Amino acid sequence: RAVQFAPIDVIVLLVVLGSVFLLGIWVSWRSRNATDSADFFLGGRDMAWWAVGGSLFASNIGTEHFIGMAGSGASSGLPVSLDEWTAGWLIVLLGELFAPVYRRAKVTTVPEFCEKRFGPGTRVLVSALSLIACIVTKISASILAGGILLRVVAGWDLWTSVPIIIVTTGLYTIGGGLEAVMYTDVLQAGIFVVGGLGGLAIALQRVGGFGEMARTLQRAGLDQHLHLVRPVDDVSNPTTGIFSGLLIASVWYWCVDQVIVQRVLSARSLAHARAGYAAAGYAKLLPPLMMVVPGIIARALYERCRMDGTGVEQLDGCWCTARLNEPDAANAAYPELIVREFPPGMVGLMISAMVCA
Repeated sequence: RAVQFAPIDVIVLLVVLGSVFLLGIWVSWRSRNATDSADFFLGGRDMAWWAVGGSLFASNIGTEHFIGMAGSGASSGLPVSLDEWTAGWLIVLLGELFAPVYRRAKVTTVPEFCEKRFGPGTRVLVSALSLIACIVTKISASILAGGILLRVVAGWDLWTSVPIIIVTTGLYTIGGGLEAVMYTDVLQAGIFVVGGLGGLAIALQRVGGFGEMARTLQRAGLDQHLHLVRPVDDVSNPTTGIFSGLLIASVWYWCVDQVIVQRVLSARSLAHARAGYAAAGYAKLLPPLMMVVPGIIARALYERCRMDGTGVEQLDGCWCTARLNEPDAANAAYPELIVREFPPGMVGLMISAMVCA
C-alpha cells in the first residue's frame, strides 16, 4: 500500500521538484534564441568545469541506480560497488585520451566523429547501435525503477507515473537543449548526494551501526555480503568478470556513449573538460555509500525480523513482509527502507532525490 505522507514531506517534495522544474524552464527560456546545433546540443561549447562535472555525475546516476544497486546490495552485497569505483579510472581515460581527439575534430556527436574517421556507413551503424542500447539498457531500466519506486511509495502503476515524468522532463529538455539539462543535472546531483548521505546516516542509526549490521548478517549466514572481491566461481559477481568483461563494456559507456561524451564536448576548453571529469571521477566514490550500503542494511533489518521478530511495529506489520531474500523483491529494498524507517521530512527528501536521479 502507498505510504502516508506527512505535511512536511509534501512541502519538501513540492519545493525540491518545483525548484528543479523551474530551473529547467528558466534556462530553456534564456536559451530560446539558440542559433545552431552547437548551441542546442552542446550548450554553445561554453560550459564551466563544475557544470561538466556535475552533469557527468548526475547523468550517470538514475533512479535505476537507487533501485538496482540497493537491490544488488540486498541480494548479494558489496561487489556491485566495483561498478562505480572502476568508473573513476575510465572517466580519466575519457578525459586524457578520448576527449582531446573528439574536441580537435570539432564534432557535435560521436556518430559524426565516426563518419569523419571511418565513413558514412559507420555513422549509421553507430547511431543505430547507440539508439538500441539506450532503449534496451537505459530507458527501460529507468522506467522499471521509477515504477518500483512509485508503486511502493505512492501506489501508482507504470501507466500513471511514466507519462508524468517524461512530459515534465521533456518540456525543458526540448526547449533548452543541453544547457538546460546540465544546469538541472547539477542541482539534481546536489539533491541526491545530500539525500543519499542523509539516508545512509539514518539507515545506519536504525540498524544499530556497521557492527550490528555485520553481526546480523553473520547470524543469518550472509557474512559474504560484506566481501568486496568474490572468487572466480561466484555465480553473481566473479572476479574475472568484474575486471575483464565489465571494464570492456564500461569503456564503451564512459568513452563512446553520446550522453557522456556530449558533456565533455560542451566544455568551454579542454582544461574545463578535464577539471570536470576529475570532479566526476571523485564523485563516483559516493554511490556505493548512498545506495549499496543502505540496500545491505535493508537486508539486515529483514533478516533480523525473520530471526528475532524485531520490527513488528513497522509498515504492513513488520520487515518480514519485505521478502528481501527473493531476487525480484530485493529491488524494492531502498523504497522499503524509506517508507518503513525514515522520519517525516526525510521521506520527502529521499523520494525527491530518487525522482531527480
